[in-house]
Amino acid sequence: MGDTGPMTASSQPRPAPRARDAEATRADLLMAARRRFSALGYERTTSRDIAKDAGVNVSLIYRYFGSKEQLFEVVLEETADLFTSFQGQTVEQMIDGFVQSLTVANPHPYPAHKHPLVVLLRDTGDDSRTAALRHQTLGAVISHLAEQIAGHEVEHPTAEDVAAARVRAGLIFSMFAGLVALREAIPQDPFSRLAPEDLRGELGRIIAVVVGGRTPAP
Repeated sequence: MGDTGPMTASSQPRPAPRARDAEATRADLLMAARRRFSALGYERTTSRDIAKDAGVNVSLIYRYFGSKEQLFEVVLEETADLFTSFQGQTVEQMIDGFVQSLTVANPHPYPAHKHPLVVLLRDTGDDSRTAALRHQTLGAVISHLAEQIAGHEVEHPTAEDVAAARVRAGLIFSMFAGLVALREAIPQDPFSRLAPEDLRGELGRIIAVVVGGRTPAP
């Protein structure tokens, strides 16, 4: 057989492109959407920008989520999961989980580290549908915290017990939300750089008073 000559780079068989993992793609889109919604809000965020940040075609947003609005709804649900994951935990475990959510490193630098709560707190503008989703999620988070508080007081809390705990749940959530908002506003301040163990201790003292309904000592 005659010499056919050396095989060039262009003549070498190219490996088939590796299929992108669907679960990883969905996670990348959620991360990109969370960052965009946190920084820019719902109206100023486009599906194309989310897809570009995730490094995928915009059609995949519609494949995995259906629409930008439905993607926003999933982001809100995942944000609420931060609090529903506290179910059955002690107050100390709940605080530890929240503090950990503040200190976990963000591997995606754009646009900045944004805590999931920022999505819930950010105004969605004139879009009544997304505003309703946001309000519904906020209400559900506070209801869940109220159930947690009531569960610490009685073994089998009734609807009346949960309703009575709702004000304290709102106070705890307001403290969490205010802490996140202040850290976002003044990231270089000593308050925002407080060591996790110190923040955990301060939150523990305050929340113990709120949950227990006790008056702090003078």
